[in-house]
Amino acid sequence: MSVINQMLKELDQRRAEESGIAMTPYQPATPWFRSKSLWSGLVIGGALVGTAFAVLLMPKLTISWEPTQPAVSTAVEPTKAKSSSLKTMLNEAGEAEAATAHQNEQETDVSVTAQVEPIQSKPVSLEVADSKPEPEPKSQEEAVEVVAIAEPAKQKQTQTIAAVVTAKPTFQLTEVKLTPEQRASKSLASARQWKQQGELEKASEEYSKSLLLQPHQHQVRNELAALLFGIADTRRAMEVLQEGLLQFPEQKQFGILQARILQQNEQPSQALQRLVSLNLKATESHTKGLILMSELAQTAQNHDVAAYSFDALTQLQPSVAKWWIGKGYALDSQGQSQPALSAYKSALLATELSADARQYLLNRINQLGG
Repeated sequence: MSVINQMLKELDQRRAEESGIAMTPYQPATPWFRSKSLWSGLVIGGALVGTAFAVLLMPKLTISWEPTQPAVSTAVEPTKAKSSSLKTMLNEAGEAEAATAHQNEQETDVSVTAQVEPIQSKPVSLEVADSKPEPEPKSQEEAVEVVAIAEPAKQKQTQTIAAVVTAKPTFQLTEVKLTPEQRASKSLASARQWKQQGELEKASEEYSKSLLLQPHQHQVRNELAALLFGIADTRRAMEVLQEGLLQFPEQKQFGILQARILQQNEQPSQALQRLVSLNLKATESHTKGLILMSELAQTAQNHDVAAYSFDALTQLQPSVAKWWIGKGYALDSQGQSQPALSAYKSALLATELSADARQYLLNRINQLGG
């Protein structure tokens, strides 16, 4: 029978396919209380009613201030539903703050604002109470802190930028006192620089400053006198040298330079007198003065001074023939034949003697009986 039934079912299926009629099995009707659309509608409607109820019971905000905390914070009472916007919460927080300030008159008077300077040392975050109902806090210490401030990373960057912008350079002035020696050296360097540039007046001023600070600079005094003589200021040049002689009498070079200035100004007699007053000796430092004095004395036919000068020069430079000849001539002119003969003979033994000078010596030695 099962085979026959199977064959009949297949026959019916083929007929249905040919005729385009689908074979649908029989399904009994579903009861109303099992309808999915009905229950979905009920759930959605209940949710809408709950949302409307939650909006009507919007939470109130309260503000609390703890003086020991470094950051400004606001406390929010737990609510049964989420607030519509942060702006509304902050407005209500301002109203609650005014009510709380009357109760805390003896506490520190602090102005609470929603804006916090970006230089706060500790980062805080914004926290909003969950919409789930919670028991009211027993005291203000258990209130949830709500702090409006930038994120920590942005705060750190803001602090860094602010530090760079607001940093002001500091300058420290240190007074350095130069010693007289340092000031004199500085003036001397300036004087020589001005002299090199051709600014002789400015150079003379700096030379004078240097000498005023350090009068024992003998070479500097000589340079200043020569500079003043070069700009035709003979009076000042003589005064500078005279000051040196008064302060340092052993420095005969200042008097020698005075004599040379007088000679250049065509005052040979004054120059010779100046040299004689120096009482020059047969020392190396007086050599130039002795040479100048011998020339001036010989020109002036002052044989006594000439003999003295040449005699000192023969002691300093005995190999120079002209010193011996000058000494012999000065003594011979005074009628001192024997000392003059001795000087002539010494001249023959000296070096660098010209042929004419040798012939003159030989003739004069023969005349004196030598």
